[in-house]
Amino acid sequence: MGEASFDVDVDDAGVTTLRLHGDLDANTSIAIWRQLDDFQPTRTVTMELSDVGFVDSSGIGCLFKLYRRVADADGILVATGASPALRHLMEMAGLNRVIAILP
Repeated sequence: MGEASFDVDVDDAGVTTLRLHGDLDANTSIAIWRQLDDFQPTRTVTMELSDVGFVDSSGIGCLFKLYRRVADADGILVATGASPALRHLMEMAGLNRVIAILP
């Protein structure tokens, strides 16, 4: 399983793009979450998932924690680029109720 990492960009309009890379599993989700400790979300955060491979329940938990961090800052979280399998997994976990999942 590939090591997970991320890149964060904030554009001139104050929109944050968070690009996740690799697998989100029990090993990497903890590391990602520790790296996000200092993450200060803007009003809109776009989470780019096209480079994410395998996701287990820990990875889903990591995505939900990210949603809570953004929601607690009165922001919205949008997911883009999820594979059909990842999109289905997110929907099965109910994340589509709190995260806008775009094609």
